[in-house]
Order: sequence, then structure tokens, then C-alpha cells
Amino acid sequence: MKLTTGEGGVVVSQHKGLPQRPVVQVFKAFFGQNVDYDITDLDPVKHTTLFIQNTVE
Repeated sequence: MKLTTGEGGVVVSQHKGLPQRPVVQVFKAFFGQNVDYDITDLDPVKHTTLFIQNTVE
């Protein structure tokens, strides 16, 4: 899926009361001499301006 921030990610959990606002895990790759990854969980309940822009099926 793609977020409104332009980042890509996957749904890792859902809130029982807010299933339309799932927790998304975002992966960022940094390429240099070695490839390094930054993995972050974003909770849209805490980041109220974060939305899922589109999904891949």
C-alpha cells in the first residue's frame, strides 16, 4: 500500500474500534556501501493526518 506521505508499507494490526485506521509498518531502504533498512510502525490513530492512498491486491 501507499500512504499519503508517499511511503509504502503493510498492515500489521488493526484497532478493534477503528478498523479503518490500521497500524502500518513502513520499510525504508538506504543504499550505500551496505544496504540498511529502517522499519517503523505508524499508528494512524496517533498520526491523524496519515491515510492510506492506495492498495495493491
